[in-house]
Amino acid sequence: MFILFLVCFSALQLKATHNRAGEITYKQIGPLTFEITLITFTDPSTPAHQQRTELYFAFSDNTQDTFPRISETLVGNNISRNEYVGVHTFPSVGTYIIAMEDPNRNAGIVNIPNSVDVSFYLESILMINPLIGNNSSPILLNSPIDKAMVGIPFIHNPSAFDMDGDSLGYSIISCKGENGNDIVGFQLPNASN
Repeated sequence: MFILFLVCFSALQLKATHNRAGEITYKQIGPLTFEITLITFTDPSTPAHQQRTELYFAFSDNTQDTFPRISETLVGNNISRNEYVGVHTFPSVGTYIIAMEDPNRNAGIVNIPNSVDVSFYLESILMINPLIGNNSSPILLNSPIDKAMVGIPFIHNPSAFDMDGDSLGYSIISCKGENGNDIVGFQLPNASN
């Protein structure tokens, strides 16, 4: 079972911005052990981007870890695709949250008040249940680096693929920020209301 939440960040003195999009995926490599991958899309020209050679993860089993950036690829339009990978072993079967929060999001996001001061937050939900077999998350084959224009319908198909053959569905949720909480003042885009 996989849910991906893309969200925003908390105030910092340093107003450097860089996070544009991201996703957390996982692949089961043992009964309770998973390889976890975070992919972020960032502005490579900012000091914040250059300092992110590793990122901090929090797990709902009350543990934390830091995963290194293993690759960085320029994908055009001043956008860098960054991949962070690590391994985590959970204590038992159950449902867990894998979360990452980073205090730098792009400024000027119109439906997030003061977006530069709102945390960028991602999470995935993982279910470990030996009765259903191995559980790896879907992967998104289309990167979320599109550009939208006022007055023109915006369509993005993430082209999710699930190696386990799970049925997939999409929904728009409220944007999450610091500690995974809803962002105060966040508004869904007009066409989705």
